[in-house]
Amino acid sequence: MSRLSIKTVERTNLPFGRYKFMVLLGRSARRPINAISNAGEIEDMRNMLRTTCKGKYKLIHHDNYKGRRVYTRLYLTEAMDLAMIKLVHSEKLHKIYKIKVANDESL
Repeated sequence: MSRLSIKTVERTNLPFGRYKFMVLLGRSARRPINAISNAGEIEDMRNMLRTTCKGKYKLIHHDNYKGRRVYTRLYLTEAMDLAMIKLVHSEKLHKIYKIKVANDESL
């Protein structure tokens, strides 16, 4: 299985109430505090999302030890936006997840 194939994650609710896809963005280190800022690399992706995104999106970032932004996750609502990102900016992606809501029958 390739690293950019879509994996399914089961959760009790959707992140932030609406996002169905989670994309882990590539960075230089596993921990964001030790990673080099990837804001320059992600800028092209942000511009594309602003202009051509059909649904909603959310970029999550953390600060590294120098106080610079390290983008770690991208949440998307539409599958077409994910396909567009995967086609154009595949080198900036690490893993892709489809979020599935689990039915909690214990209630």
